[in-house]
Amino acid sequence: MHDLFIFGSSAKYDDVPIWWRNFLKAHSDNKNNLITAEVLNKILKPQDIMFYSTKGLGEGFGDRYLRFENEADISLFILRWS
Repeated sequence: MHDLFIFGSSAKYDDVPIWWRNFLKAHSDNKNNLITAEVLNKILKPQDIMFYSTKGLGEGFGDRYLRFENEADISLFILRWS
């Protein structure tokens, strides 16, 4: 398993990578581009990717990560959504 850090719990909008914003925009059905972790994981599961956050391990919303089965898929995912 290989983890990809997306953004931290104290990140501002500009700190969120463009590839992640593009991915959310493409899969969201609301103008705020918000998707629950459950829905994200349904979208990502066929690609052997899992979304998770460290929420509950401390204060705030937690850091966001993607977990990939194959390391090479990390670059492909970022390139696809950049």
